[in-house]
Amino acid sequence: MDRYLQPFFFNDYEVRVIIRDGEPWFVAADVCRILDIDTSLAVNGRERVDRDGNTYRSGGLDEDEKGTDIVSTPKGPQEVLVVSEPGLYSLILKSRKPEARAFKRWITHEVIPSIRRTGSYSLPSTPMTVEDLIILQAQSVKELKAKVAELEEKTRVAMARIDIFDTVNIIGDPKQRLNAMIRKYAARNGLTYQQGWRDFRTAFNTAYRTNIVLLMEHYKSKHGLKSITMPEYLEQVGRLDDALRVADKMLNPRVSEKAEAVQ
Repeated sequence: MDRYLQPFFFNDYEVRVIIRDGEPWFVAADVCRILDIDTSLAVNGRERVDRDGNTYRSGGLDEDEKGTDIVSTPKGPQEVLVVSEPGLYSLILKSRKPEARAFKRWITHEVIPSIRRTGSYSLPSTPMTVEDLIILQAQSVKELKAKVAELEEKTRVAMARIDIFDTVNIIGDPKQRLNAMIRKYAARNGLTYQQGWRDFRTAFNTAYRTNIVLLMEHYKSKHGLKSITMPEYLEQVGRLDDALRVADKMLNPRVSEKAEAVQ
């Protein structure tokens, strides 16, 4: 596997990026320090217990959005948490820090384009026979064209997601952010705001194998509440991060599928 470490700097903060076969994986601790969020909770989520006593984690990234890698540190090689490009965008959504917007723009306008430009092949400097060199050059040209086509597709997919991501205000109250994402989803699909929430409930239930309406009714009964909005309920039970991830995937279904297809 082709792999190398490339450091970038956002203001005075280093962001280490591990390039695996042309794809960026960001050191989670570097990203979370800038976003002012807890690395372990943001990446792996919080452990919870369901009604049957089974433990599960919520609020973390999907398995294909996170991983581990070895990097050199002053104390020697260490294993660190890393996140993929989609995982990075999910972490940005979790941040309430004002600098998150500038950080997101830096990632999408400087870091990612810089990485996308690095994919290339080169011919060996020591030629053999003329015939061998011609064959080798033909193979290299073919590989180069395939690599360029692959990088162009990955860039198109990434930029499509970035264009959508740019239209959602990542600053402010997470409940307002969730409302804005559902409103955007409804408008894009010709639905009413209420129908947008209906689709969200279905997507949330499918993603987490639950029934959010029944859970809300149980919560209201338990706490003696006459009414509670879905964002308020999700905030109270610590599931807003899960909800934002579901809403983000509702806004980016085709892009997510294409991103998986080209990996």
